[in-house]
Amino acid sequence: MFCPKCGAQVPDGSPFCASCGAPMAQQQPQQPMNQGGFGQPMGRPGASGNPFDFNDIINSFKANISNIGGLGIGPFIMLGGAVLLIISIFLPFVSVKLFGLTSSASLLKGGALHWIVAILIALCSAFVAVSKKTIPMLVQGGIAVVYAIFEGIFQKDTLVTLAVGFYVMLIAGLAIAGGAVLQFMQERKK
Repeated sequence: MFCPKCGAQVPDGSPFCASCGAPMAQQQPQQPMNQGGFGQPMGRPGASGNPFDFNDIINSFKANISNIGGLGIGPFIMLGGAVLLIISIFLPFVSVKLFGLTSSASLLKGGALHWIVAILIALCSAFVAVSKKTIPMLVQGGIAVVYAIFEGIFQKDTLVTLAVGFYVMLIAGLAIAGGAVLQFMQERKK
């Protein structure tokens, strides 16, 4: 059956919509109407058709936060990547070797802008992972990977080598992106 509010496909007998959290009346299963991009039903009452509709994302987040065990593997991988991104802030990010001495610095010591951006990316990644909105998840995954790569490029110098914090940040970005891609692939199969 389909949600009367957002038009998402809901398993028969579900008490509420997993996408927007609307209560489901006991309805007979319906055949899907014409399908829009990325498998989203079109033409349903209340369906905005916009994958970046903030109200849809908020409603989906509210519905899924109460049923965190039903998120699926993709959003959990994305949440794990967000946690790794926060951890990477505290790890040595670069190592500087000068006159035979080696010193290392983390993003936390490197300036407030770096760690604020990393925390914002992690929080946004966690939010869209719980909302299970595929397109915003893919966009957020791309942002996380690009941020990690640019941090590595701009920190690289002849005296500076990248340390474990960079690699953890890169793995975190790839996990965020990988979780989003996995969620996308699972939704395409439906």
